[in-house]
Amino acid sequence: MQSLTFPYLIMAPDYRESSQGIQVMHQLGHMINQQGGKAWMVGCTVNPQWNTPRLDEESWHAIIHGGQPYIAVYPEVASGNPLSAPVCVRYMLNREGVIMKNRLEEGPDDLFFWYRKEFAEKAVNPDILRIESFDLDLFCDDNPDKDRDLLYLNRVPESAVDFSLLPPGIQILSMRNPLSLQETGGSVKAHARALFV
Repeated sequence: MQSLTFPYLIMAPDYRESSQGIQVMHQLGHMINQQGGKAWMVGCTVNPQWNTPRLDEESWHAIIHGGQPYIAVYPEVASGNPLSAPVCVRYMLNREGVIMKNRLEEGPDDLFFWYRKEFAEKAVNPDILRIESFDLDLFCDDNPDKDRDLLYLNRVPESAVDFSLLPPGIQILSMRNPLSLQETGGSVKAHARALFV
């Protein structure tokens, strides 16, 4: 595959399960490597279960002295071209400036891909690159018997919930009290009925 012959450097925040956009950037690196390409994650921690090596000094030296162009992929939270890549790709996982209040400072030849059409705003015929990072098998619930209660608090503060009205032994999940996707998927799949607030 011609498009995978060049090195990809993917700039992303540290991997975490609570951000779909971050997962998508890391999943992109994993997919490139699984298809026989060469992709490295830049400046972040990675998911050890995925094929997403961090860019180290030796690999960086080999890339910049390798005599071929390399491709930098930046999310919309990155400005400019900090890796001085000859080919610069903008992967717009949101609208410009929404999360970091930054400007892209893109170059005239930068390539743009959008995760969703709504993020493209005024672009004509936007290139959509939608990468799904859900493990649907993890959350497939085929067990009719539930023996565990979960309450996920998101938009409602804990101070607004009357916990005395909830079943005894209910487990509270929130951004402050998270479970990993594996823990949540296993719990919900086999045992739990969940309430979302």
